[in-house]
Amino acid sequence: MILPTPTLAKFIDYIEAKPFDTLKFLIPSLIVVFYFFALKVSSFRNKTDRNPDLKQEKETFKVPNDYLNTEMVYVEKADVEHVSDIILKSSRKVNIITKKIKSEYRRYRRIKYRITFVQSERRKRALEKQLTEITESMLKDYKEIRNAMLELGQEK
Repeated sequence: MILPTPTLAKFIDYIEAKPFDTLKFLIPSLIVVFYFFALKVSSFRNKTDRNPDLKQEKETFKVPNDYLNTEMVYVEKADVEHVSDIILKSSRKVNIITKKIKSEYRRYRRIKYRITFVQSERRKRALEKQLTEITESMLKDYKEIRNAMLELGQEK
């Protein structure tokens, strides 16, 4: 069965006979068409990969002044002495602090041993106070060693 082709007169008669039915179809379809054109226009204006404008073209690229970029100069020159100087300096510092910690530990052991034989409560409190001071200084020295080890690659 072949459907007859609608003519313009029949279409106008239908709109006049049932205007609300026509608007139910016409308004959503017009909204879709206008939305499509709005998207097309905005996509032409907002290109994501557009050429840089004049201000961006004149902008110079600056390398950040962080540790890796400053050390890269020595790497390119193959300057081994620079790295060895940093290692020697930090290892000297670590050796000095380690000797200090060893002497403090010997002192700590002597005082700890002495506490067991002291009978005076006042003397025990004084020795315990010395023990806490020694442990605090040992912890402070240990913290310095850790900082020296961490600063190994960050010194200039």
